[in-house]
Amino acid sequence: MGMVVKYENDLPLMEFTIIGDKVSNTYKGYLDTGSTTTSIPKKDAVELDLEYVGQTYRVTSAGVHIFDLYKAKVSFAQKEYELLVIGVELRDKFPFKALMESKGRSA
Repeated sequence: MGMVVKYENDLPLMEFTIIGDKVSNTYKGYLDTGSTTTSIPKKDAVELDLEYVGQTYRVTSAGVHIFDLYKAKVSFAQKEYELLVIGVELRDKFPFKALMESKGRSA
């Protein structure tokens, strides 16, 4: 049976939860089927006390961007995944606060 994805403002938005050691945070995130990373607000990664594991970079037409990486347990579609997530700062104009990759690994 397939997954039902609800669209809001013409965007596929899904709920997922980042599970921290003491607290968890649920996001309504953009499900990006072409993405290879999951992104959450950097301040949330720090508040959730996620383990910092280094940095990565992405090259775009706007230049090279360097991001902090955090190890996270993610609950999505009734499964848990161990992922590396990128801490980002999305501007307020976006209708979502996180970006969920579509190719996670089961925990």
